[in-house]
Amino acid sequence: MFTTTFTHADAGFGEIIAMLASAGLSFGSPRVVRRTVLDTFDGRLYAAGMRLEHVAGPSSHLALFAAGSLPATIGCADPPRFAADLPGGPFGARIRPLLEMRALLPVISFEDRTTTAIIRNSAEKAVATIVVHDTIATEGGASFGPTVEVVAATGHTEPADELRTVAMTHGLFTIDDDVIGLVLRAASVDPAGFRSDPTVELHRHDPAAASFRSVLANLARTIDANWQGTVDDIDTEFLHELRVAVRRTRSVIGQAKRVLPESLRSRFRDDFAWLAHATGPTRDLDVYALEWPKYIAGMSAEHAAALGPVLDHIEHHRVHARADLVEVLTSDRAAAVMAAWHTVLTAEPDDTPSQAGAPIGRAVAKRFRQAHETVLHQGRLIDAESPAEHLHDLRKDAKKLRYLVECFGGVMPAKLRKSFIKHLKGLQDNLGEHQDAEVHATELNRVAAELGREQAGPATTAALAALTDRLDQTQREARSEFAHRFSTYDSSETEAIIDHLLSALVAP
Repeated sequence: MFTTTFTHADAGFGEIIAMLASAGLSFGSPRVVRRTVLDTFDGRLYAAGMRLEHVAGPSSHLALFAAGSLPATIGCADPPRFAADLPGGPFGARIRPLLEMRALLPVISFEDRTTTAIIRNSAEKAVATIVVHDTIATEGGASFGPTVEVVAATGHTEPADELRTVAMTHGLFTIDDDVIGLVLRAASVDPAGFRSDPTVELHRHDPAAASFRSVLANLARTIDANWQGTVDDIDTEFLHELRVAVRRTRSVIGQAKRVLPESLRSRFRDDFAWLAHATGPTRDLDVYALEWPKYIAGMSAEHAAALGPVLDHIEHHRVHARADLVEVLTSDRAAAVMAAWHTVLTAEPDDTPSQAGAPIGRAVAKRFRQAHETVLHQGRLIDAESPAEHLHDLRKDAKKLRYLVECFGGVMPAKLRKSFIKHLKGLQDNLGEHQDAEVHATELNRVAAELGREQAGPATTAALAALTDRLDQTQREARSEFAHRFSTYDSSETEAIIDHLLSALVAP
């Protein structure tokens, strides 16, 4: 909690101010502001113990709250949207690394009539801020009476202690939340946001069919939560989360042989393949834009500036790819697929496959071992002469294994699961770097051809050649590092972790 909060059973706004003034506090004139709490869709600031508010009024500003310190404020006419829109200096520096590519969105907004008193120590340093709030009504119709908030600086608890004494004298009493918390609770808004977590709680003796349905229903919630944000292009992470959830769904359906009805698997495997295919081009271009600063880092200012037309072309391609994606996501077919999917996940199955009632622990153990052995077999076949397609196929096999572990991680000991994923991730990162460099080099060649037809200037042509060389070098380095990364995964240490995992999955 950021503050100590008090209220009174009967006293109004003016009466509470008079009570506190009688104790020696000096308040300014009341003012009315509009307060908007900002955070990412997945509540990154909240998770970090921070709260960011935009206060619109006579002097619009941002206020940043963090446990153990007084609010930091900085003038700001309009709410920022992305990390780049935040003010410079220490204020923005505290928030920017948390946001990354995510947009700041309004969590809750309301009007607030307040007056403030500042408590200073003998050195005239502010050690506490006391804010009296008038009655607040939420948009949903809930309301609560005047409140008093005391925000004490680190190491200065005396003001709150003194106010407790005043409270006892005048009938004020503490409540277990601040004003924002009260507003959020009254509006039934969860400040934690929505976090995509593929792992659901399972027990190894649970029946396989019910467990598969629980996993798929959880993934469906993630798809639903990120659908509209993808259509509206709020930030690139919405599409990323949607795409990963769709691909996990497709992978889990593929693993459900003899657990879920074959008619279900056949139909929806194709439907989710269609959705996965539709999300690919836009996501590739999103990643290109996100990686762009890294690609041009270290280039001369002249080369970086000359690449402006290239980035414009990439954005032009992205706009067209997004239009195609939105057409798919807003189509009747997409709506019908998701409606039917939700119905199937909640309905009683028409038939019961042979392994539907098998313990999920044993079902996952079998599939885990098979997926791991596929990765080992495919990886051991790759040498310096293998075509790039073989690394790409291995990447897809590694993803299927990762999805299996993440989605059914609820039946695995957390420590062992995380240890295994750490080993697998090293290989995946290498394969992903190789694939991204290849995809982006292909896109760059397409852009180069278009710019050539449009008679690009010599500076842009030279910068394009330099960037192409960088991508080729990145791909070569990833390729040369593959053998080391794969051998680290294909090791006795990894096998020991897997043996412990499998033993835990099939334990009586």
